[in-house]
Amino acid sequence: MLVTWLPAMLLLLVQVMFAGSFAFVNKNLFLFPAIAVGSLLQVLLATFTMLALSSLSKSARYVGILYAGIIFFTKAIYGATYAITGGSTKLSYLSLGDNLTQVVDVIFRLPPRYSTPWQVSLTVVVALIVLSISVLERRVRGVEVVT
Repeated sequence: MLVTWLPAMLLLLVQVMFAGSFAFVNKNLFLFPAIAVGSLLQVLLATFTMLALSSLSKSARYVGILYAGIIFFTKAIYGATYAITGGSTKLSYLSLGDNLTQVVDVIFRLPPRYSTPWQVSLTVVVALIVLSISVLERRVRGVEVVT
């Protein structure tokens, strides 16, 4: 998780150095927890989804292709529905990446990019994490170490 939020923190430090004051940091103090929460959400989603997929197969290559396929397929499905509905973004919850984008926009106090309520997008992200944990719970067995 350190790798995810470290560049954002460095950008804040550079802004302070160039401005010569902490006015930017004082005005945007919410960025520190927003960066941490947004990064944590992205890492949790990717980690649990990848772990659940890897528990279903022994081939790392297959799991990587399956994960990329899920990301691209859900984006393609949303793209098709976007074109069919004439540019409506109400079905953005169909895309895994767009759900994450919607929630991160709300965390950073940006206007949401899609007309889907952010609560729906958060529900989809949390549901996928819970589904991944459920798959992991059923597929991964504990090993007792006897010394």
